[in-house]
Amino acid sequence: FLQSYVRALALMAALHASVHAAGAADAPETFSVLDYGARSGGIELCTEAFQQAIDAVSKDGGGTVFVPPGVYLVGPLSLVSNLVLWLSKGATLLADVQRERLPILPALPSWGPADLAANDPRVQRRLRIQADLRDAIPRYKPLLHGKGVHNVTITGENATLDGQGVAWWERWLSEPLLGRPHLIQFEESSDIRVVNVTLRNPGFWSMHLWQSEYLVVRFVTILVDPWNPPVRPTNTDGINPDSSRHVLIEDCYLQTGDDSVAVKSGWDCFGRSEGRPSENITIRRVVVKQTFGCNAAGFTIGSEMSGGVRDVLIEDSLVISAGVAVEIKVGTSRGGFVQRIRIRNTTVLETRRGGLVVMAVYGEPNPFCGDPPPAPVVRDISFDNVWVRGPTMGPMVNLQGTAEVLLENITMRRIKGIGLWRCSRAIVEQTDNSRNQCMGFEAPSVAGRRWTPHVAEVPRPSYRREERAPQERARGVRVAQRAESDSGAMSSSWGRSTPGVLSAATLLFVLGYCAR
Repeated sequence: FLQSYVRALALMAALHASVHAAGAADAPETFSVLDYGARSGGIELCTEAFQQAIDAVSKDGGGTVFVPPGVYLVGPLSLVSNLVLWLSKGATLLADVQRERLPILPALPSWGPADLAANDPRVQRRLRIQADLRDAIPRYKPLLHGKGVHNVTITGENATLDGQGVAWWERWLSEPLLGRPHLIQFEESSDIRVVNVTLRNPGFWSMHLWQSEYLVVRFVTILVDPWNPPVRPTNTDGINPDSSRHVLIEDCYLQTGDDSVAVKSGWDCFGRSEGRPSENITIRRVVVKQTFGCNAAGFTIGSEMSGGVRDVLIEDSLVISAGVAVEIKVGTSRGGFVQRIRIRNTTVLETRRGGLVVMAVYGEPNPFCGDPPPAPVVRDISFDNVWVRGPTMGPMVNLQGTAEVLLENITMRRIKGIGLWRCSRAIVEQTDNSRNQCMGFEAPSVAGRRWTPHVAEVPRPSYRREERAPQERARGVRVAQRAESDSGAMSSSWGRSTPGVLSAATLLFVLGYCAR
Protein backbone atom coordinates (compact mmCIF):
# COMPACT_ATOMS: atom_id res chain seq x y z
CA PHE A 1 0.00 0.00 0.00
CA LEU A 2 2.86 2.40 0.82
CA GLN A 3 4.32 1.89 -2.64
CA SER A 4 0.91 2.59 -4.21
CA TYR A 5 0.51 5.70 -2.06
CA VAL A 6 3.91 7.06 -3.16
CA ARG A 7 3.03 6.40 -6.79
CA ALA A 8 -0.28 8.23 -6.30
CA LEU A 9 1.44 11.26 -4.79
CA ALA A 10 3.89 11.37 -7.67
CA LEU A 11 1.08 11.19 -10.21
CA MET A 12 -0.86 13.90 -8.40
CA ALA A 13 2.21 16.13 -8.35
CA ALA A 14 2.67 15.63 -12.08
CA LEU A 15 -0.99 16.45 -12.74
CA HIS A 16 -0.82 19.52 -10.52
CA ALA A 17 2.32 20.76 -12.26
CA SER A 18 0.80 20.26 -15.70
CA VAL A 19 -2.33 22.18 -14.73
CA HIS A 20 -0.31 25.13 -13.44
CA ALA A 21 1.97 25.02 -16.44
CA ALA A 22 -1.06 25.26 -18.71
CA GLY A 23 -2.40 28.15 -16.63
CA ALA A 24 0.94 29.96 -16.79
CA ALA A 25 1.11 29.52 -20.55
CA ASP A 26 -2.35 31.09 -20.81
CA ALA A 27 -1.70 33.69 -18.10
CA PRO A 28 -3.59 36.96 -18.40
CA GLU A 29 -1.68 40.01 -19.55
CA THR A 30 -1.32 43.42 -17.92
CA PHE A 31 -0.51 46.40 -20.11
CA SER A 32 0.91 49.48 -18.39
CA VAL A 33 0.24 52.79 -20.12
CA LEU A 34 3.81 53.80 -19.28
CA ASP A 35 5.09 51.13 -21.65
CA TYR A 36 3.28 52.90 -24.49
CA GLY A 37 4.67 56.33 -23.76
CA ALA A 38 2.23 57.87 -21.28
CA ARG A 39 3.78 60.55 -19.06
CA SER A 40 2.23 61.99 -15.93
CA GLY A 41 2.13 65.67 -15.10
CA GLY A 42 -1.15 66.68 -16.70
CA ILE A 43 0.50 68.68 -19.50
CA GLU A 44 1.56 66.19 -22.18
CA LEU A 45 -1.37 64.66 -24.06
CA CYS A 46 -1.42 60.88 -23.47
CA THR A 47 -4.42 59.82 -25.54
CA GLU A 48 -2.43 57.76 -28.04
CA ALA A 49 -0.51 55.88 -25.35
CA PHE A 50 -3.69 54.98 -23.45
CA GLN A 51 -5.49 53.90 -26.61
CA GLN A 52 -2.57 51.72 -27.71
CA ALA A 53 -2.63 49.93 -24.36
CA ILE A 54 -6.38 49.38 -24.68
CA ASP A 55 -6.02 48.10 -28.25
CA ALA A 56 -3.32 45.68 -27.07
CA VAL A 57 -5.88 44.14 -24.73
CA SER A 58 -8.24 43.66 -27.66
CA LYS A 59 -5.54 41.98 -29.76
CA ASP A 60 -4.67 39.63 -26.88
CA GLY A 61 -8.29 38.62 -26.33
CA GLY A 62 -8.59 40.38 -22.97
CA GLY A 63 -6.51 41.84 -20.19
CA THR A 64 -5.83 44.71 -17.83
CA VAL A 65 -4.74 48.24 -18.65
CA PHE A 66 -2.73 49.43 -15.66
CA VAL A 67 -2.61 53.16 -14.85
CA PRO A 68 -0.01 53.98 -12.16
CA PRO A 69 -0.22 57.03 -9.86
CA GLY A 70 0.04 60.37 -11.59
CA VAL A 71 -1.98 62.97 -13.47
CA TYR A 72 -2.57 62.18 -17.16
CA LEU A 73 -4.10 64.50 -19.75
CA VAL A 74 -6.21 62.23 -21.94
CA GLY A 75 -8.65 62.69 -24.79
CA PRO A 76 -11.63 60.43 -25.50
CA LEU A 77 -10.82 56.70 -25.33
CA SER A 78 -12.59 53.81 -27.06
CA LEU A 79 -13.01 50.85 -24.71
CA VAL A 80 -12.93 47.23 -25.87
CA SER A 81 -14.44 43.95 -24.68
CA ASN A 82 -12.85 41.80 -21.95
CA LEU A 83 -11.10 44.83 -20.47
CA VAL A 84 -10.20 45.83 -16.94
CA LEU A 85 -9.16 49.47 -16.67
CA TRP A 86 -7.24 49.53 -13.39
CA LEU A 87 -6.65 53.01 -11.92
CA SER A 88 -4.09 53.08 -9.10
CA LYS A 89 -4.39 55.16 -5.97
CA GLY A 90 -3.32 58.70 -6.80
CA ALA A 91 -4.07 58.36 -10.52
CA THR A 92 -6.12 61.10 -12.20
CA LEU A 93 -7.30 61.21 -15.80
CA LEU A 94 -7.81 64.82 -16.89
CA ALA A 95 -10.21 65.08 -19.82
CA ASP A 96 -8.97 67.06 -22.80
CA VAL A 97 -11.30 70.05 -23.35
CA GLN A 98 -9.79 71.38 -26.61
CA ARG A 99 -12.75 71.02 -28.94
CA GLU A 100 -10.69 70.89 -32.14
CA ARG A 101 -9.09 67.65 -30.88
CA LEU A 102 -12.30 65.92 -29.85
CA PRO A 103 -14.16 63.47 -32.12
CA ILE A 104 -17.84 64.19 -32.78
CA LEU A 105 -20.40 61.39 -32.53
CA PRO A 106 -23.87 61.36 -34.15
CA ALA A 107 -27.04 61.84 -32.17
CA LEU A 108 -28.39 58.81 -30.37
CA PRO A 109 -31.33 57.37 -32.34
CA SER A 110 -33.69 57.42 -29.34
CA TRP A 111 -33.00 61.14 -28.88
CA GLY A 112 -32.71 62.71 -32.31
CA PRO A 113 -31.99 62.18 -36.02
CA ALA A 114 -28.89 59.98 -36.20
CA ASP A 115 -28.09 61.17 -39.73
CA LEU A 116 -27.48 64.80 -38.75
CA ALA A 117 -24.04 66.26 -39.32
CA ALA A 118 -22.73 69.02 -37.11
CA ASN A 119 -23.11 71.56 -39.92
CA ASP A 120 -26.59 70.40 -40.93
CA PRO A 121 -28.98 73.37 -41.15
CA ARG A 122 -31.47 71.48 -38.96
CA VAL A 123 -28.84 71.50 -36.21
CA GLN A 124 -27.50 74.98 -36.79
CA ARG A 125 -30.86 76.73 -36.65
CA ARG A 126 -31.62 75.07 -33.30
CA LEU A 127 -28.28 75.85 -31.71
CA ARG A 128 -28.34 78.85 -29.46
CA ILE A 129 -26.80 79.96 -26.23
CA GLN A 130 -27.88 77.63 -23.40
CA ALA A 131 -29.71 75.28 -25.79
CA ASP A 132 -30.42 72.01 -23.97
CA LEU A 133 -30.63 69.43 -26.77
CA ARG A 134 -28.90 66.59 -24.89
CA ASP A 135 -27.90 63.69 -27.15
CA ALA A 136 -30.41 64.69 -29.85
CA ILE A 137 -27.68 66.44 -31.87
CA PRO A 138 -24.09 65.54 -32.76
CA ARG A 139 -22.07 65.41 -29.56
CA TYR A 140 -18.50 65.39 -28.38
CA LYS A 141 -17.14 61.95 -27.57
CA PRO A 142 -17.02 61.02 -23.85
CA LEU A 143 -13.75 60.51 -21.99
CA LEU A 144 -14.45 56.76 -21.66
CA HIS A 145 -16.69 55.44 -24.41
CA GLY A 146 -17.75 51.84 -25.00
CA LYS A 147 -20.01 50.89 -27.89
CA GLY A 148 -21.08 47.31 -28.49
CA VAL A 149 -18.66 45.95 -25.89
CA HIS A 150 -19.05 43.32 -23.19
CA ASN A 151 -17.26 42.31 -19.99
CA VAL A 152 -15.70 45.67 -19.14
CA THR A 153 -14.66 46.79 -15.66
CA ILE A 154 -13.52 50.27 -14.66
CA THR A 155 -12.08 50.03 -11.17
CA GLY A 156 -9.03 50.55 -9.00
CA GLU A 157 -8.11 52.30 -5.77
CA ASN A 158 -10.60 55.17 -5.87
CA ALA A 159 -8.73 57.10 -8.54
CA THR A 160 -10.30 60.09 -10.31
CA LEU A 161 -11.75 60.83 -13.73
CA ASP A 162 -11.84 64.63 -14.00
CA GLY A 163 -13.94 66.08 -16.81
CA GLN A 164 -12.66 69.64 -16.24
CA GLY A 165 -16.28 70.63 -16.60
CA VAL A 166 -15.90 74.33 -15.80
CA ALA A 167 -14.69 74.94 -19.36
CA TRP A 168 -17.85 73.36 -20.75
CA TRP A 169 -20.19 75.12 -18.28
CA GLU A 170 -18.74 78.51 -19.20
CA ARG A 171 -19.07 77.80 -22.92
CA TRP A 172 -22.67 76.66 -22.56
CA LEU A 173 -23.57 79.89 -20.79
CA SER A 174 -21.99 82.09 -23.47
CA GLU A 175 -22.04 80.36 -26.89
CA PRO A 176 -23.95 77.77 -28.95
CA LEU A 177 -22.58 74.27 -28.43
CA LEU A 178 -22.94 70.79 -29.82
CA GLY A 179 -23.70 68.08 -27.28
CA ARG A 180 -21.34 68.36 -24.33
CA PRO A 181 -19.34 65.22 -23.46
CA HIS A 182 -20.26 62.74 -20.76
CA LEU A 183 -17.48 61.38 -18.59
CA ILE A 184 -18.44 57.72 -19.11
CA GLN A 185 -20.85 56.38 -21.70
CA PHE A 186 -21.71 52.83 -22.71
CA GLU A 187 -23.90 52.13 -25.73
CA GLU A 188 -25.43 48.76 -26.65
CA SER A 189 -23.12 46.97 -24.22
CA SER A 190 -23.43 44.26 -21.56
CA ASP A 191 -21.69 42.98 -18.44
CA ILE A 192 -20.31 46.34 -17.35
CA ARG A 193 -18.96 47.25 -13.91
CA VAL A 194 -17.87 50.64 -12.63
CA VAL A 195 -16.50 50.12 -9.13
CA ASN A 196 -14.56 52.25 -6.65
CA VAL A 197 -13.78 55.33 -8.72
CA THR A 198 -14.40 59.06 -8.34
CA LEU A 199 -15.95 61.09 -11.16
CA ARG A 200 -15.33 64.82 -10.88
CA ASN A 201 -16.80 67.81 -12.74
CA PRO A 202 -18.26 66.30 -15.92
CA GLY A 203 -18.94 68.49 -18.93
CA PHE A 204 -22.43 66.96 -19.10
CA TRP A 205 -23.67 63.77 -17.38
CA SER A 206 -21.17 61.82 -15.31
CA MET A 207 -22.34 58.40 -16.51
CA HIS A 208 -24.73 57.54 -19.33
CA LEU A 209 -25.77 53.90 -19.79
CA TRP A 210 -27.66 53.67 -23.10
CA GLN A 211 -29.42 50.56 -24.37
CA SER A 212 -27.21 48.28 -22.29
CA GLU A 213 -27.80 45.45 -19.85
CA TYR A 214 -26.29 43.77 -16.80
CA LEU A 215 -24.71 46.89 -15.35
CA VAL A 216 -23.24 47.32 -11.87
CA VAL A 217 -22.24 50.70 -10.42
CA ARG A 218 -20.82 50.35 -6.93
CA PHE A 219 -18.70 52.44 -4.54
CA VAL A 220 -18.72 55.37 -6.98
CA THR A 221 -18.25 58.96 -5.80
CA ILE A 222 -19.42 61.81 -8.01
CA LEU A 223 -18.27 65.31 -7.12
CA VAL A 224 -19.38 68.51 -8.78
CA ASP A 225 -17.25 70.86 -6.77
CA PRO A 226 -16.83 73.14 -5.06
CA TRP A 227 -20.22 72.77 -3.43
CA ASN A 228 -20.90 76.43 -4.24
CA PRO A 229 -19.41 76.48 -7.75
CA PRO A 230 -18.39 79.79 -9.37
CA VAL A 231 -20.06 78.72 -12.63
CA ARG A 232 -23.50 77.12 -12.79
CA PRO A 233 -22.92 73.38 -13.53
CA THR A 234 -26.03 72.86 -15.66
CA ASN A 235 -26.98 69.29 -16.66
CA THR A 236 -24.26 67.67 -14.56
CA ASP A 237 -26.38 64.61 -13.79
CA GLY A 238 -24.90 61.69 -11.91
CA ILE A 239 -25.84 58.20 -13.16
CA ASN A 240 -28.41 57.92 -15.96
CA PRO A 241 -29.61 54.48 -17.10
CA ASP A 242 -31.31 55.09 -20.46
CA SER A 243 -33.28 52.33 -22.22
CA SER A 244 -31.21 49.87 -20.16
CA ARG A 245 -32.16 46.85 -18.10
CA HIS A 246 -30.86 44.73 -15.24
CA VAL A 247 -29.06 47.61 -13.54
CA LEU A 248 -27.71 47.73 -9.98
CA ILE A 249 -26.56 51.04 -8.46
CA GLU A 250 -25.49 50.79 -4.84
CA ASP A 251 -23.28 52.27 -2.12
CA CYS A 252 -22.55 55.54 -3.92
CA TYR A 253 -22.12 59.19 -2.88
CA LEU A 254 -23.42 61.66 -5.46
CA GLN A 255 -22.80 65.41 -5.22
CA THR A 256 -24.25 66.67 -8.47
CA GLY A 257 -25.38 69.89 -10.12
CA ASP A 258 -28.50 68.26 -11.60
CA ASP A 259 -30.47 65.02 -11.13
CA SER A 260 -28.31 62.58 -9.18
CA VAL A 261 -29.85 59.40 -10.64
CA ALA A 262 -32.19 59.78 -13.62
CA VAL A 263 -33.82 56.80 -15.32
CA LYS A 264 -34.64 57.60 -18.95
CA SER A 265 -35.69 55.90 -22.20
CA GLY A 266 -35.54 58.33 -25.10
CA TRP A 267 -37.03 61.68 -26.00
CA ASP A 268 -40.51 61.94 -27.55
CA CYS A 269 -40.97 60.51 -31.09
CA PHE A 270 -37.47 59.03 -31.26
CA GLY A 271 -37.85 57.23 -27.96
CA ARG A 272 -41.24 55.88 -28.99
CA SER A 273 -39.82 54.72 -32.32
CA GLU A 274 -36.98 52.83 -30.63
CA GLY A 275 -39.38 51.37 -28.06
CA ARG A 276 -36.66 50.29 -25.63
CA PRO A 277 -37.81 50.64 -22.01
CA SER A 278 -35.61 50.97 -18.98
CA GLU A 279 -36.50 48.12 -16.67
CA ASN A 280 -35.46 46.03 -13.72
CA ILE A 281 -33.34 48.65 -11.99
CA THR A 282 -32.34 48.60 -8.32
CA ILE A 283 -30.91 51.68 -6.58
CA ARG A 284 -29.95 51.26 -2.95
CA ARG A 285 -27.80 52.78 -0.22
CA VAL A 286 -27.11 55.95 -2.21
CA VAL A 287 -26.39 59.30 -0.55
CA VAL A 288 -27.30 62.46 -2.46
CA LYS A 289 -26.12 66.02 -1.84
CA GLN A 290 -26.64 68.56 -4.59
CA THR A 291 -24.68 71.74 -5.18
CA PHE A 292 -25.79 75.08 -3.79
CA GLY A 293 -28.84 76.42 -5.59
CA CYS A 294 -29.55 73.21 -7.51
CA ASN A 295 -33.29 72.61 -7.95
CA ALA A 296 -33.07 69.13 -9.47
CA ALA A 297 -34.12 65.76 -8.06
CA GLY A 298 -32.14 63.30 -6.03
CA PHE A 299 -33.83 60.35 -7.75
CA THR A 300 -35.94 60.86 -10.85
CA ILE A 301 -37.79 58.97 -13.53
CA GLY A 302 -37.85 61.00 -16.74
CA SER A 303 -38.50 63.38 -18.04
CA GLU A 304 -37.35 61.72 -21.29
CA MET A 305 -39.09 58.37 -20.84
CA SER A 306 -40.88 57.85 -24.17
CA GLY A 307 -39.65 54.25 -24.51
CA GLY A 308 -41.13 53.41 -21.11
CA VAL A 309 -39.82 52.78 -17.59
CA ARG A 310 -40.92 49.92 -15.36
CA ASP A 311 -39.82 47.84 -12.38
CA VAL A 312 -37.60 50.29 -10.54
CA LEU A 313 -36.75 49.96 -6.84
CA ILE A 314 -35.19 52.81 -4.82
CA GLU A 315 -34.45 51.94 -1.21
CA ASP A 316 -32.36 52.54 1.91
CA SER A 317 -31.06 55.88 0.68
CA LEU A 318 -30.46 59.36 2.06
CA VAL A 319 -31.09 62.73 0.44
CA ILE A 320 -29.09 65.37 2.31
CA SER A 321 -30.09 68.26 0.04
CA ALA A 322 -31.85 68.50 -3.32
CA GLY A 323 -34.52 70.43 -5.16
CA VAL A 324 -36.79 67.38 -4.80
CA ALA A 325 -36.00 64.10 -3.10
CA VAL A 326 -37.87 61.80 -5.53
CA GLU A 327 -39.49 63.06 -8.71
CA ILE A 328 -41.36 61.16 -11.40
CA LYS A 329 -41.82 63.67 -14.20
CA VAL A 330 -43.44 63.25 -17.60
CA GLY A 331 -44.96 65.57 -20.16
CA THR A 332 -48.34 65.21 -21.81
CA SER A 333 -46.58 64.70 -25.18
CA ARG A 334 -43.99 62.13 -24.09
CA GLY A 335 -45.91 58.93 -24.75
CA GLY A 336 -44.51 55.76 -23.22
CA PHE A 337 -45.26 54.64 -19.69
CA VAL A 338 -44.02 54.72 -16.11
CA GLN A 339 -45.19 51.80 -14.01
CA ARG A 340 -44.29 49.59 -11.06
CA ILE A 341 -41.99 52.07 -9.35
CA ARG A 342 -41.26 51.51 -5.65
CA ILE A 343 -39.55 53.90 -3.23
CA ARG A 344 -39.04 52.70 0.32
CA ASN A 345 -36.97 53.18 3.48
CA THR A 346 -35.58 56.56 2.44
CA THR A 347 -34.75 59.62 4.54
CA VAL A 348 -35.00 63.16 3.21
CA LEU A 349 -33.39 66.16 4.84
CA GLU A 350 -33.46 69.54 3.03
CA THR A 351 -35.43 70.08 -0.19
CA ARG A 352 -36.26 73.27 -2.07
CA ARG A 353 -39.23 72.37 -4.31
CA GLY A 354 -40.82 69.49 -2.46
CA GLY A 355 -40.30 66.08 -0.95
CA LEU A 356 -42.06 63.48 -3.14
CA VAL A 357 -43.34 64.52 -6.57
CA VAL A 358 -45.21 62.72 -9.35
CA MET A 359 -46.18 65.14 -12.10
CA ALA A 360 -47.37 65.07 -15.70
CA VAL A 361 -46.88 68.75 -16.52
CA TYR A 362 -43.20 68.72 -17.51
CA GLY A 363 -42.55 70.53 -20.77
CA GLU A 364 -39.50 70.56 -23.08
CA PRO A 365 -40.83 68.85 -26.23
CA ASN A 366 -38.29 67.48 -28.70
CA PRO A 367 -37.75 70.15 -31.39
CA PHE A 368 -37.12 67.47 -34.06
CA CYS A 369 -40.50 65.78 -33.55
CA GLY A 370 -43.65 66.79 -35.35
CA ASP A 371 -46.03 63.86 -34.92
CA PRO A 372 -49.22 64.21 -32.81
CA PRO A 373 -48.20 63.92 -29.15
CA PRO A 374 -49.64 60.86 -27.34
CA ALA A 375 -50.14 60.98 -23.61
CA PRO A 376 -48.03 58.72 -21.35
CA VAL A 377 -49.37 56.20 -18.86
CA VAL A 378 -48.36 56.66 -15.21
CA ARG A 379 -49.52 54.07 -12.72
CA ASP A 380 -48.56 51.70 -9.89
CA ILE A 381 -46.26 53.98 -7.91
CA SER A 382 -45.54 53.11 -4.28
CA PHE A 383 -43.95 55.24 -1.54
CA ASP A 384 -43.34 53.28 1.67
CA ASN A 385 -41.60 54.39 4.87
CA VAL A 386 -40.24 57.71 3.64
CA TRP A 387 -39.31 60.27 6.28
CA VAL A 388 -39.14 63.90 5.18
CA ARG A 389 -37.26 65.28 8.16
CA GLY A 390 -35.86 68.57 6.96
CA PRO A 391 -37.42 71.81 5.77
CA THR A 392 -38.97 72.01 2.32
CA MET A 393 -40.13 75.12 0.49
CA GLY A 394 -42.74 73.19 -1.50
CA PRO A 395 -45.34 70.53 -0.70
CA MET A 396 -44.09 67.48 1.12
CA VAL A 397 -46.15 65.37 -1.30
CA ASN A 398 -47.16 66.71 -4.73
CA LEU A 399 -49.11 64.50 -7.13
CA GLN A 400 -50.08 66.47 -10.21
CA GLY A 401 -51.89 64.82 -13.09
CA THR A 402 -53.54 66.50 -16.04
CA ALA A 403 -56.65 66.12 -18.16
CA GLU A 404 -54.62 63.87 -20.47
CA VAL A 405 -52.66 61.95 -17.83
CA LEU A 406 -54.37 60.42 -14.81
CA LEU A 407 -51.96 59.25 -12.12
CA GLU A 408 -53.28 55.77 -11.28
CA ASN A 409 -52.74 53.57 -8.24
CA ILE A 410 -50.44 55.80 -6.22
CA THR A 411 -49.84 54.11 -2.86
CA MET A 412 -48.66 56.18 0.13
CA ARG A 413 -47.70 54.23 3.24
CA ARG A 414 -45.85 55.36 6.38
CA ILE A 415 -44.99 58.80 5.02
CA LYS A 416 -43.57 60.83 7.90
CA GLY A 417 -42.96 64.56 8.09
CA ILE A 418 -44.70 67.89 8.40
CA GLY A 419 -45.85 69.61 5.26
CA LEU A 420 -48.61 70.08 2.72
CA TRP A 421 -50.00 67.23 0.64
CA ARG A 422 -51.29 68.43 -2.74
CA CYS A 423 -52.95 66.23 -5.37
CA SER A 424 -54.86 66.64 -8.60
CA ARG A 425 -55.99 64.07 -11.17
CA ALA A 426 -54.54 61.25 -9.09
CA ILE A 427 -55.97 57.99 -7.75
CA VAL A 428 -54.33 57.77 -4.35
CA GLU A 429 -54.51 55.05 -1.74
CA GLN A 430 -53.23 55.91 1.70
CA THR A 431 -52.77 52.75 3.74
CA ASP A 432 -52.11 54.22 7.18
CA ASN A 433 -53.72 56.75 9.50
CA SER A 434 -51.30 59.60 8.89
CA ARG A 435 -52.62 63.06 9.65
CA ASN A 436 -51.32 64.36 6.32
CA GLN A 437 -53.73 63.38 3.59
CA CYS A 438 -53.92 64.47 -0.02
CA MET A 439 -56.33 67.38 -0.21
CA GLY A 440 -59.10 66.68 -2.69
CA PHE A 441 -57.65 63.42 -3.96
CA GLU A 442 -59.73 61.09 -6.11
CA ALA A 443 -60.66 57.80 -4.48
CA PRO A 444 -59.68 54.50 -6.13
CA SER A 445 -62.24 53.46 -8.75
CA VAL A 446 -62.69 50.06 -7.07
CA ALA A 447 -63.33 50.21 -3.34
CA GLY A 448 -60.72 48.38 -1.31
CA ARG A 449 -58.46 47.70 -4.29
CA ARG A 450 -54.83 47.52 -3.27
CA TRP A 451 -51.88 47.36 -5.63
CA THR A 452 -48.93 45.24 -4.53
CA PRO A 453 -45.71 46.52 -6.12
CA HIS A 454 -43.53 43.92 -7.77
CA VAL A 455 -39.88 44.80 -8.33
CA ALA A 456 -37.26 42.10 -8.62
CA GLU A 457 -34.46 43.05 -6.24
CA VAL A 458 -32.24 40.51 -7.99
CA PRO A 459 -33.50 40.85 -11.56
CA ARG A 460 -33.02 37.22 -12.54
CA PRO A 461 -30.70 34.37 -11.53
CA SER A 462 -28.17 35.04 -14.26
CA TYR A 463 -27.83 38.59 -12.92
CA ARG A 464 -25.74 37.19 -10.08
CA ARG A 465 -22.88 36.68 -12.44
CA GLU A 466 -22.28 40.41 -12.05
CA GLU A 467 -21.83 39.87 -8.33
CA ARG A 468 -19.00 37.50 -9.25
CA ALA A 469 -16.97 40.13 -11.06
CA PRO A 470 -17.04 39.84 -14.84
CA GLN A 471 -13.36 40.76 -14.98
CA GLU A 472 -12.61 37.26 -13.73
CA ARG A 473 -13.65 36.09 -17.17
CA ALA A 474 -11.17 38.39 -18.87
CA ARG A 475 -7.58 37.45 -19.48
CA GLY A 476 -5.29 39.76 -17.61
CA VAL A 477 -7.12 40.59 -14.42
CA ARG A 478 -4.97 39.36 -11.57
CA VAL A 479 -4.52 42.86 -10.18
CA ALA A 480 -8.27 43.46 -10.24
CA GLN A 481 -8.92 40.13 -8.55
CA ARG A 482 -6.65 41.10 -5.68
CA ALA A 483 -8.44 44.42 -5.35
CA GLU A 484 -11.86 42.77 -5.30
CA SER A 485 -10.64 40.46 -2.54
CA ASP A 486 -9.19 43.36 -0.53
CA SER A 487 -12.41 45.36 -0.77
CA GLY A 488 -14.49 42.42 0.38
CA ALA A 489 -16.19 41.82 -2.95
CA MET A 490 -17.01 38.32 -4.02
CA SER A 491 -14.02 36.70 -5.64
CA SER A 492 -15.30 33.25 -6.50
CA SER A 493 -14.24 32.30 -10.00
CA TRP A 494 -16.67 32.10 -12.87
CA GLY A 495 -15.67 30.59 -16.18
CA ARG A 496 -12.08 29.43 -16.63
CA SER A 497 -10.16 28.78 -13.38
CA THR A 498 -7.00 26.99 -12.28
CA PRO A 499 -7.55 24.48 -9.48
CA GLY A 500 -5.04 24.82 -6.66
CA VAL A 501 -5.85 21.54 -4.87
CA LEU A 502 -7.01 18.30 -6.40
CA SER A 503 -10.30 17.05 -5.00
CA ALA A 504 -10.72 14.11 -2.61
CA ALA A 505 -12.53 12.21 -5.36
CA THR A 506 -9.52 12.64 -7.61
CA LEU A 507 -7.21 11.39 -4.85
CA LEU A 508 -9.30 8.26 -4.28
CA PHE A 509 -9.38 7.58 -8.02
CA VAL A 510 -5.60 7.90 -8.31
CA LEU A 511 -5.02 5.68 -5.26
CA GLY A 512 -7.29 3.02 -6.70
CA TYR A 513 -5.56 3.21 -10.07
CA CYS A 514 -2.11 2.89 -8.55
CA ALA A 515 -3.17 0.05 -6.28
CA ARG A 516 -3.95 -1.98 -9.37
